[in-house]
Amino acid sequence: MSKPKVAVIFYSTYGTNHQVALAAAKAAEEAGAEVRLLRFAETAPKEVVEGQDAWKAQVEKVRDIAEVSHADMEWADAYFFATPTRYGAAPSQVRAFIDTLGGLWFQGKLANKAVTATTSAQNVHGGQESTILSLYTTFMHWGAIIVAPGYTDPSLFAAGGNPYGYSAQAGKFDIVLTEALDRLSRDQADVAAIYKRLSFAGVIIVTLAEGEVSELHVGLKGTMNQLFLKDLAAKTRRGLRGRVEAGRSGGGNSYGYKVVRRLGDDGMPVTGEREIDPAEAEIIQRVFKEFAEGQSPKAIARRLNDERLLGPRGAMWRDTAIRGHQQRGTGLL
Repeated sequence: MSKPKVAVIFYSTYGTNHQVALAAAKAAEEAGAEVRLLRFAETAPKEVVEGQDAWKAQVEKVRDIAEVSHADMEWADAYFFATPTRYGAAPSQVRAFIDTLGGLWFQGKLANKAVTATTSAQNVHGGQESTILSLYTTFMHWGAIIVAPGYTDPSLFAAGGNPYGYSAQAGKFDIVLTEALDRLSRDQADVAAIYKRLSFAGVIIVTLAEGEVSELHVGLKGTMNQLFLKDLAAKTRRGLRGRVEAGRSGGGNSYGYKVVRRLGDDGMPVTGEREIDPAEAEIIQRVFKEFAEGQSPKAIARRLNDERLLGPRGAMWRDTAIRGHQQRGTGLL
């Protein structure tokens, strides 16, 4: 029997639901599931996000976590949604993605899949229940199988008695206990931001290695951890370079290729091998040809979508997927 496939999808403004999603992903993996940790795209205006240090820091923190796509929704057997509440409902970032799922819904590809939802708010009656119920209404339209905790364990009563789904409340703790400071983060700026936010809220950090953390720990340990992270990154790049020089993939799967699955002479799976996907290669050649003829990435993407040709990750084509980002080295062109 194959492993159940679970998509843990979250949106987090300040970090609460990010932590909930991490805990859920870990629990699902320990239970034997194949898990994808995904995030909803940030759609708030850049100037609004950068106007709040905590919000900006959270956006940077999750930048390397993949955004959820239609392909992820089709792949999963079950969904775990973690989202804050906005005026008693899910935030616009979550609804914006849900509103694009009409095609999958029409094809029945969201039906008969287990789903549950969690949320968070500042206050006990800050809209937790209505947020979860509003999501469940959408899931009913999908034909999904809603899995709510109900009153199945005494802990539900101790936590406040919400039978619809787990909900976190800000301000319910005054100490963070961890093994060492680097368990929170090895990024110096990230550690400083966490310490600043927690200190402002009256929450102290205590580690088994350093005891109660002060500004001195943040400065010295943060620098040491940052150096360790830099050294680790250099070692990782050297390892990936060796794989590339050996003719294997150094990371994820690029559009135009598919994973080669085979066993080596020792009976173990061989990793890192790729082969050209003929159908996707034909689209790539078409993109280059049309661009060379003077057509813009937007026009090319529009025609590909009109012909219902799926883009990278099974989503619709966007001009950014074609032109890419010059500094990051992304995009077809």
